[in-house]
Amino acid sequence: QSPDFLAARLSLAETLLEQQRPSESLVELTDLLQRQPDYATARVKLADALRLLDRHEEALAQWQQLLQQRPGNPILLERYANT
Repeated sequence: QSPDFLAARLSLAETLLEQQRPSESLVELTDLLQRQPDYATARVKLADALRLLDRHEEALAQWQQLLQQRPGNPILLERYANT
C-alpha cells in the first residue's frame, strides 16, 4: 500500500476517535494493521480505541506488542500502566 493511503486511513481513524466513535475507528485500524502489521502509530490508536470501548485486556495486549518492538520506551510504559 502507498504511504499516502496508509496515512489517510490513519487520519480517518484518528478523526473518528476524536469524535468519540471508537467502534468505527476500530474497524479502520484493524484493517490498516492487517495491511501493515508493524505500523506502530496505528497500533497505539488501536489500543486507545479498545480502551475507550472498555476492552482493556485487548488494549493491554496491543501495548505489550508495542513494548516488544520498543522495550523500555517511557511513553509506551506510561500508556500501558494507565490502561
